[in-house]
Amino acid sequence: MVIKMDYPYLTSDIPGIGGVIKTEPEDFIVEEIPLYQPSGAGEHIYAFIEKRNLNTQEMITRLSQHLGIKARDIGVAGNKDRRGITRQMVSLWRADPARVENLNVPQLRVLWVKRHKNKLHRGHLAGNRFEIRIRQINPDAAKIVPQVLEKLNKIGVPNYFGIQRFGIHNDNAAAGKALLLQQWEDFFHIVLGNPGSSQIQSGQTGEQRAGDNHAAILRARQLFEEGKLAEAVELWPPDYSFPKSLLRRLIEFKGGYHNTIATMPAAMKNFYLNAYQSHLFNETLRLRMPAINEVWVGDLAYLHRNGAVFKVEQAETEQTRVDSSEISPSGPIWGSTMITPEGKEWELEEKVVSEEGFTVEELRARFKTAGLKGERRPFRIFLTDVDYEFVEDSLLLRFTLPRGVYATIVLRELMKTDNL
Repeated sequence: MVIKMDYPYLTSDIPGIGGVIKTEPEDFIVEEIPLYQPSGAGEHIYAFIEKRNLNTQEMITRLSQHLGIKARDIGVAGNKDRRGITRQMVSLWRADPARVENLNVPQLRVLWVKRHKNKLHRGHLAGNRFEIRIRQINPDAAKIVPQVLEKLNKIGVPNYFGIQRFGIHNDNAAAGKALLLQQWEDFFHIVLGNPGSSQIQSGQTGEQRAGDNHAAILRARQLFEEGKLAEAVELWPPDYSFPKSLLRRLIEFKGGYHNTIATMPAAMKNFYLNAYQSHLFNETLRLRMPAINEVWVGDLAYLHRNGAVFKVEQAETEQTRVDSSEISPSGPIWGSTMITPEGKEWELEEKVVSEEGFTVEELRARFKTAGLKGERRPFRIFLTDVDYEFVEDSLLLRFTLPRGVYATIVLRELMKTDNL
């Protein structure tokens, strides 16, 4: 299963502006909007950190190494992509505040430090503020951009999970499905081997998209397939801590897949299982796209102000709330206790599950074994604080999104490309 973002555009009737992103780190800037501010007292050090061309896991690895604390004692509110500049909150349990303030680590800069009583957990953020430059845009972009933004403002942005959710090799969802099915050997070959099999629409392999590390990663995957695990460990770059850790565990258990899986931290397993949940949601949204701004009888409507969900009994009555952007229809983040809709929406969700080779009962049972309860996710979201300007042949775009929403989904509507 290789994920391709070939989902329908909401603005398919409007041409794209083309262009490229992330030519320079400064072309893609993300700043977290904290859910709360640290109190100033407690044993957790909260640091607002700027990172350049590092993903969140790579940042955690470097902080752990340089501050002498365990990775599990480092908390973050959300995962951020490698390419670009990100400013995000990090909590560090019992770290030396002076060492944190004076941290001298390549690609990291501490902006401020303050104490708090609790660890920072995933989801503890209000949203993200983006500043993105799209270079080499089409000459008629000045006419296109306002049309696209107007339609997104009126109908909403399709709330797809972005391609980065599925990994640079585009197969995180396949790995998650293998875990769910307890197909241990398949899981290891997907994550550590299978060199060059994943292609995105641009024709690039995942390793090519990994930048300067692609040759080493490709060779490491080849060595795994040849059974040369010790050599493969050495070739994975230092910042790729998960595959290195997984390989070391596999060597320790003498190639025993089941025993290696049993010792994996829950967060590692959930990383892949969540990618498969995201795939199921995206496939459902693909089917619902013509009606993301409509509610049907039996829908589970999502209340944007607080995340509450309720079943729609009278579609005509609730449609006025949809039109005012107060509520939206929701789709499945599958799990053992996720509430389900009725009517036409339920038919769509059952169709996706069936096409994946499951019954609803089996899927619930497998997610129960995996310990994931599930939830509902709105099919659309809304941009706020939108601002843009044209500078020579580029568009400088600023906007705010709720947590868990991917800026690349906005960009694909503007650019009409999936190579993001």
